[in-house]
Amino acid sequence: MKEVAESQVKGLSLINDMRKDTSFVVTDDDVRAVREAEERYLNREVDAHLKAIAEGTRNLLSDIQGRQADVTAELEHVENIYRILTKDLTQNNSTTNH
Repeated sequence: MKEVAESQVKGLSLINDMRKDTSFVVTDDDVRAVREAEERYLNREVDAHLKAIAEGTRNLLSDIQGRQADVTAELEHVENIYRILTKDLTQNNSTTNH
């Protein structure tokens, strides 16, 4: 049991020594630089997505306005036909009654 404990302590000691002997040391400046670079990248990505959404919204609004104009023109056409038919019907009724 004592041998197992000593082996584990030696293992932990070796791990600690290896941790201290790393070939590079990460400083707060390095971490900050990486975070700032990530933030700039994410901001560019968000800006690109927002730009795409804005463009898509403009296109959608354009399509809606175009369709609305088509519907308005079609409604005017139907109203004109209705007026013509109503006028013809009124004239036919007045000529048959006389």
